[in-house]
Amino acid sequence: MRAGGWRAAAALALALAALSAIHFRETPPQPQAVRFQVPPPEGGAFSQPYLSLSPDGRKLAFIATAKGGGQPLLWVRALDSLEARALPGTDGGGSTIPFWSPDSRYLAFWTGGKLKKIEASGGPPQSLCNVATSTSVAGWWNPDGVIFLSNGVEGIFRVPQAGGDPVRVTKPDTAHGETMDWYPQILPDGRHYLYLIWFSARENNAIYLGSPDGKQKKRLVGTSTSFRYVPPSENEKFGHLLFLREDTLMAQPFDTRTFELAGDAFPVAEHVGSGLSYAFFTVSPSGALAWRTGSAGSAHQLTWFDRAGKPQATLGAPADYNNLALSRDATRAAVMQADSQTSNRDIWLIDVARQIPTRFTFDEAVDADPVWSPDGSRVAFSSNRDGPYTLYVKDSSGSAKEERLQKAEDVERPCDWSPDSRFLMYVRRSGGSSRLWFLSDPIGDPANRKAAPYLETPFNTSQCQFSPGPAEAPRWVAYASDESKHGGEIYVQSFPRGAGKFQVSNGGGGQPRWRRDGKELFYIAPDGKLMAVDVKIGPKFESGIPHALFDSQMWGPAAVAVFRYDVTPDGRRFLVNTTRQAEAAAAPEAITVVTNWMTGLKK
Repeated sequence: MRAGGWRAAAALALALAALSAIHFRETPPQPQAVRFQVPPPEGGAFSQPYLSLSPDGRKLAFIATAKGGGQPLLWVRALDSLEARALPGTDGGGSTIPFWSPDSRYLAFWTGGKLKKIEASGGPPQSLCNVATSTSVAGWWNPDGVIFLSNGVEGIFRVPQAGGDPVRVTKPDTAHGETMDWYPQILPDGRHYLYLIWFSARENNAIYLGSPDGKQKKRLVGTSTSFRYVPPSENEKFGHLLFLREDTLMAQPFDTRTFELAGDAFPVAEHVGSGLSYAFFTVSPSGALAWRTGSAGSAHQLTWFDRAGKPQATLGAPADYNNLALSRDATRAAVMQADSQTSNRDIWLIDVARQIPTRFTFDEAVDADPVWSPDGSRVAFSSNRDGPYTLYVKDSSGSAKEERLQKAEDVERPCDWSPDSRFLMYVRRSGGSSRLWFLSDPIGDPANRKAAPYLETPFNTSQCQFSPGPAEAPRWVAYASDESKHGGEIYVQSFPRGAGKFQVSNGGGGQPRWRRDGKELFYIAPDGKLMAVDVKIGPKFESGIPHALFDSQMWGPAAVAVFRYDVTPDGRRFLVNTTRQAEAAAAPEAITVVTNWMTGLKK
């Protein structure tokens, strides 16, 4: 090669080297945030605010009804798709917050008193363990194959992903005012975890750091709703805690090496909804974020139906109602209602004829599970104001102070009085299991009160109801139990036990209610249908074949451990705590999704 050619080649090589050096010193462009919305299924509606992004950020799970209504189902939408797909077999899971396996293959959810898992691509659900609850179940699936779950009042438990008996991890420290442990999340070291603690004094609610040996328990951020920790991205030093401050989603740097907050909180999204303990957002480690607006405060309506399922009227304004009970003469309704501003849960009494609601309890703790005495003069209920949920009673006129019936170490929730007022039957929950007990002489001399088990079985039993009739009539108790291989069913057994036991439902059921003349027994089927069974009560019990009356449109699954409907004495009208599906379908609130949510935020 001539000298000039060598010089030209050398110059070209130097130029290429310079360009390469400049190129490799350049910072790769940041991925841009992309925002879009996910509507409910065509013709359907979001029935609950719960949503969950898969860890890989490619799929979004939510709870919705299909076109034409029916029971809520889990749905999965791939974010690169325009359509969502329902997961058959997940009906009845409307009170669960779905959560994913670490490989984004499975979804875990609660239904029928059991924690289950199902492949996101479809297939039959698999039962993992029994979980008795009257609230929502939240969980975390750890990469080591252990699932952590919480039902609030009893704390946090762990169970192998293949199934087994739940083992307790935390229990609310009632001596220091703690009432609930929620939303566990295991940190990257595999040992420490974050969780939300509720207190009887709501201003103390906060995210806490815990350790398996119980030696570490550290308050991090004050909040009353669910949260998430997101690990650092490739170019970040710290991960972030995401939580709500009023209706603004905030992120705050958190160092998992020192377990200290590593900077000030900054806003991520506005107008994020919430209801009770749940904030309407979900986030994935991949950088995807999703949320909904609104609140749960107007999601429910007390609605009267006739036997054909035709809506007759509404009772009270739309609100965040839960369990309800009619007085024996159906002139008054007692219902647990959450305040839309403070999330405080109290019992309200509603005059049926005049449509006038009156607040009945005023404590800052949770008051729930109202049960009328046979003569309507008193209301029994549960409250966690003095520790675990236990039994209270109060004059229905509101003129006298409530009385605690006994001190409890386990959760206790009343479900019915005997017609002669001599016994108050209740559900006693411990270690994730529920059993039926009764308290004798609940309104007499406290010295004569005695608690005793009615059913001590290895199965979960709840939702008990005494048969009607005069004081001298034989007594029967209808209740729900998960002893069947198919899940919850309705059974009737004598009180005291010994005169027989009978299965009434066929194919699942919950929330039994008697007609006041004792000629019918009603219950809710797993698909939400209100069922009726002709029965005869006496020294012997007889029952006919269950038949469906109508789609109840009731909020939540049949197997939840509370009652969300009641029936008038003649069995002709039904008061149901319904979801406002028609209004939701007419004006659906879409889910907002943002990929690479950290891009462009001012921190």
